[in-house]
Amino acid sequence: VTTNALYAFQADLPLDQSFFEDAAKWATIEASYREYISSLLTLAGQSATDAKAVEDVIITFQKKFANVLLTKVELMEAEVTKYNPLTYADAAKKYPLTVGLQLQAHGFNVCKGCSADKVVLYDLEFFDRAQVLLKANPMATLKTLVEFILLHVNSPQLSADFVMANRKLFEKKIKGVITQPSRERQADWFVTVVEESFKTVLSTANWLDNWTRANGLMKLSQLEAMTTFYDYFLAKANYQPVDKTLWGMLPQTVNAYERYTPRENKMRRRTLELSPQL
Repeated sequence: VTTNALYAFQADLPLDQSFFEDAAKWATIEASYREYISSLLTLAGQSATDAKAVEDVIITFQKKFANVLLTKVELMEAEVTKYNPLTYADAAKKYPLTVGLQLQAHGFNVCKGCSADKVVLYDLEFFDRAQVLLKANPMATLKTLVEFILLHVNSPQLSADFVMANRKLFEKKIKGVITQPSRERQADWFVTVVEESFKTVLSTANWLDNWTRANGLMKLSQLEAMTTFYDYFLAKANYQPVDKTLWGMLPQTVNAYERYTPRENKMRRRTLELSPQL
């Protein structure tokens, strides 16, 4: 019998909580964070004036939300009270602006007596605080905040301009990364992670006998990663444009999956999985 568990816990802020609580630390990031907010909203279609006008609205709310979040000490204390199961109806009634909206948005029935299924709340104190904060703000503020958070969360997977705006703040400003890693370097890193994962599983699986384990590790060591091997196709076509209609599977094909071809002894993963959405 399969049992699924649904949990709800406090959300994260775009920046570390300390940025919103420490005035000195906030001063080091404020200008860049304001630019980030305006950039995302402008890229999403707002005018520069409108985007600039809501910077204070978003920041003011997030500073208040930082005070709603449980502190590190409170999070540790919450470990002893983290199991608080409520039916969907009871959770939606008690916390309509947080858990209730999320349950409805994901298609769960929150009518009283319609379902005995429950959602487990990590710590009730956070949800109590959040409910008070959300109720004290006008709907226009909440809509603005939701729009920004939606753009922020998805910015690394959106178009190049969104990706660059995200990297400018989080990679360059906060982490100090000067240049963005090349696609080739990132692809090689992904391949290395996959190979190391295979190796770990083969090395630690207690259901493998020694011969099977050794044989698997030997075969893994013989794998050759052919990352973005376009030169093969270009060389065959004398470096003329490639006729992609001859390919059995295009890079942009939806529902990407790994495929092993026994005849060629190759495993393939399409590039779409590593590309930002348009």
